[in-house]
Amino acid sequence: MVKRILLNLFILLSGISIAYAGNFKTGWLQKNSKGYVYFKPYIKVKYNRNLLAIFITSKGKVYKGKCRLKREMPTCTITPGKKFESPFNEIRYILLEIDHPLPPKIVKTGTIGEKIIKE
Repeated sequence: MVKRILLNLFILLSGISIAYAGNFKTGWLQKNSKGYVYFKPYIKVKYNRNLLAIFITSKGKVYKGKCRLKREMPTCTITPGKKFESPFNEIRYILLEIDHPLPPKIVKTGTIGEKIIKE
């Protein structure tokens, strides 16, 4: 009986995480500031204040970004503080869900897509 309950709970939770993992979009934001053009990688996700994204460049530098709610929309865009000169850098990301006091849970990993959005 206990095994059956645990199995059902596992199937339910894995189904929720698979459904949650399908709602991600990645790419590059092109921004202009004082005649200077720069790019920032982004991850667009369903809003969750416990999400933390870790961006890793090909040179091994690590940057982080948090999910911030803007304009009362159900989604948020996570970007690092770093500005890049070119959108052709290979950047990997790790999306973590932090729920204290439990250890962080990896929600999704991957590379930033090539889509460029002008702002």
